[in-house]
Amino acid sequence: MWFSNIRARAFGPLHSDKGDQLQFTSGLNVVHGPNETGKSSWHAALSAALCGRRRGPGRTTDDATFAERHRPWSSGEDGPWAVEAEMVRGDGTRVRFDRDLRLNETEVCDPELGDRRLVDLESEITHDGSPDGALLVGLNRSTFAMAASVRQAGVVSDLGNPDALQEQLARAAAGSDDATAARALERIESFRSEHVGRKRKNAIRPLRKAIDAEERARSELDAVRGRRDKYLDDMATADGLREAVGELEEERDRVHACAATRRAHDEAAKLVGKVHELEELSDRVGDCDAPELADVTPLAQAVSKVEAIGDPATTSLEPAELLVESMAELDAQMQSFPPAPEVAQVQQWVAPLRRLGAQNGAGEPAHPAPDSSRQRWKPAVAVAVVGLLCAIAASVVAGPVTAVGIGAATGVAVLLFVMRRGAPQASDRAEPTVTAEMRAALAKLDEAELPHGADAAVSTAAQRREELGGLQRRRDAAAHDVERRQRFDEAEQDRRANADAAWAALRDAAARHGIDAADADELVTQVRSVLNDHGSAQAERDAASAARGALEEALAGQSLEEWRARAANAQQAVDETQGALESLGASIADVGDAGEIERRLAAVTADLEKARSAADTATGKLEGIDLASVDIAAAEAALDEARAEHERVLRLDKTLSATARFMQEAADNTHRVLAPRIEEAVGALVSRVTDGRYTGVLVDPADLSVRLITQSGDRRDARSISRGTTEQVYLALRLVLAQVLSTGREQCPLLLDDSTVHADNERKQTILECLFDLAAERQIILFSQEQQVLEWARSRSDDGVHLIELGPAQPA
Repeated sequence: MWFSNIRARAFGPLHSDKGDQLQFTSGLNVVHGPNETGKSSWHAALSAALCGRRRGPGRTTDDATFAERHRPWSSGEDGPWAVEAEMVRGDGTRVRFDRDLRLNETEVCDPELGDRRLVDLESEITHDGSPDGALLVGLNRSTFAMAASVRQAGVVSDLGNPDALQEQLARAAAGSDDATAARALERIESFRSEHVGRKRKNAIRPLRKAIDAEERARSELDAVRGRRDKYLDDMATADGLREAVGELEEERDRVHACAATRRAHDEAAKLVGKVHELEELSDRVGDCDAPELADVTPLAQAVSKVEAIGDPATTSLEPAELLVESMAELDAQMQSFPPAPEVAQVQQWVAPLRRLGAQNGAGEPAHPAPDSSRQRWKPAVAVAVVGLLCAIAASVVAGPVTAVGIGAATGVAVLLFVMRRGAPQASDRAEPTVTAEMRAALAKLDEAELPHGADAAVSTAAQRREELGGLQRRRDAAAHDVERRQRFDEAEQDRRANADAAWAALRDAAARHGIDAADADELVTQVRSVLNDHGSAQAERDAASAARGALEEALAGQSLEEWRARAANAQQAVDETQGALESLGASIADVGDAGEIERRLAAVTADLEKARSAADTATGKLEGIDLASVDIAAAEAALDEARAEHERVLRLDKTLSATARFMQEAADNTHRVLAPRIEEAVGALVSRVTDGRYTGVLVDPADLSVRLITQSGDRRDARSISRGTTEQVYLALRLVLAQVLSTGREQCPLLLDDSTVHADNERKQTILECLFDLAAERQIILFSQEQQVLEWARSRSDDGVHLIELGPAQPA
């Protein structure tokens, strides 16, 4: 039997939408591709299509590992996961295996008859709950995976545990994945020890228990009659207590029914009150859908502004009282004021004269100066007096700075005049007295009579200055009053303008609301009336809106009809609870208030707990009594049962001993028959692959352990040679196992995944030639990523080697 084709509808990275399917021949097929081209996925898909997956309770580790590795990449756990393969049997007929791996369902069909389902064949090859195509070649899905489906990863894992080699051979020889002859014998002995045991007194297994049980049954039979009477008395007591419990439970049910009726009444009353409240709110809602009221905000603002400003013809301002009518008149008055001398300047210029007067006194000097000296000082004094008068006048008219300038100029003129006239002689140095000319000069101040002395002149100047200062203060006060009057006139003008604008705005706003009144007071009265009417209407709308809000809040998302329906349902619940109450033998008259019901329930519950405790104690006492100890027939039946159990254990012991003997004989025979066939076939392959380095192999019939024979006749354990040679020996063993263990009517195909990857070039060539020779008898599908294998396949394509080159796998 061989694979004709395979189609991966959804398997790992493979998907039929991408055209993922392969065609094979009956001989040697080489499927080549670099890494990540899906070789291992195709290898697993072939095994899954032929053998399927077991269908039974639970999920094994192998099932979980298979699902994790090969579930489709393009879909989750609920997506499609399926593969199908077409096989050609030895008689030329075709069989198609269609596997839904997600649902673990399989259809075996005949593609030559329109995919007619082969029900009889499905039944014939069903193994572990699902059709297993490996049965057609004498294997099953477990032994096929070990003998005919060789994965490079499997070789490596087995080498990591050398004992797995012997265990695998033993499993394959036994035809099961977990049942070797040795294990079967171990399990039989374990089962015998667990379920039979020994007869000795301290044994605890079934045989000893059966003997002890028979002895106890005989002893119990003698004590039955004495315990029977006491048991009947206890039973009567327990029955009375259980009857009391039943009555109290009925009373409790009645109280619960009363409570349910009370709750139903309260709920119904609550809902009826709620409906009445909602109906009242509904009546108060009114018409909230009337058109919106006109906006009176501008009108209200206008009238408020008018009321704040008042009549434009009146004013609340009082004008300032004026001493003069205008600033022009005030300025004329100020110009008529006489100028006032600066007292400081008078003191400055009078000081020299005072010193002269102090030196000479009021008379003539003691030593009269010559005429020439007297002539020189007189003009100088005259110039000083004139300068003093000019400085005083300037201080009044132009200010103190100008006066100082004039005074300084006069002083300089006096000095130059004296210097030009020549320095005074010794006879001319006498201080002059206050002459009549000086007094005349001082008297010219304001053209007023001044006292004879300089101090009096200063005092008079200060008095004049104080008088002029009073006049100045009067002028400043008058100027302030004029400024106040100007501000008042401006403010009054602004107020009248604002008032006129406010009244114009009010009339415009009133006109928009149909108000027309010539009189100002009447206009304000009508506007206030309109505003009051608007406020009342708005208040009514607000009240209706508030009522609607309260109604919507009370409705809580339901309509009034729904609340009425709830109230009706609550009333119906009242009727139902009353019916239930009457069915328990009570009436509505038995329903008190909630407090009374709660007290009744507490009392009944306490009594019921006490009665249950007593009944449970009595029942527990009865349950603690072995019925066989109070029933003669039961005691006799227990004795018969103990005897039967004793005999059953003895028969089981005899059966297990015979089974173990037969199994040992069968295992010995299997080992003796299988070992020579493996030695012959593996020896030939190993000798050819190693170029005669190892001439044969030996297989121990006891445990199927393998040893290699060298050219010199030495024998080496298969686990002690080099890694590459060990893998080649292991591959030879797998090839031979598929041939030796395949006992069906069909030849078993071989599926090899990178089985030559660790061989050197020479041995790799030899292995490929061996596979080519083996392919004459059975189909071999070799998956490889090696360039040497690709070149070899191309060179032998004319000899029947079918080459398939894979491209990169792309996710669906």
